[in-house]
Amino acid sequence: FEYKSIHSDEIPSWVLDSLHASDIVLSPKLKLNVTSNCVYPPSTEISLSHGVMDIMKADGSVSNSFMLSMACSIPTSVSFFLSGKDVKCGSGTCELRLNKTKDSITELVGPAGVNVSITSTYRKGKKEVAGEFIGNGILKIIIN
Repeated sequence: FEYKSIHSDEIPSWVLDSLHASDIVLSPKLKLNVTSNCVYPPSTEISLSHGVMDIMKADGSVSNSFMLSMACSIPTSVSFFLSGKDVKCGSGTCELRLNKTKDSITELVGPAGVNVSITSTYRKGKKEVAGEFIGNGILKIIIN
């Protein structure tokens, strides 16, 4: 948004004289299209790791946190959604969460920015199997 004023030396004197001689109040009509510029890390792979888990203590194991930082030039409503929030991990399930408890959040993001943490909590299946496992989910970011 850029505001440009008109200086009195750019307005003919007869217009200024007529304005000063009357009780006219000018109310300019402005049509503004204000847009926000939001920045966050480029397409980075979000990688969560549970590390080495003891099979007897695996249920409820929480992964490392991935912190997503985002800032917008003006306060802007931004929604974060996890699609496929419960994904298959080996014989169990990995529950993907935003800020440890939610599958979607909406934040007012301004110049100071916000941080959204993404984590995974492992839930054991019927029969535990040793070895490496991988699951996939999708994070959607919507500028409202």
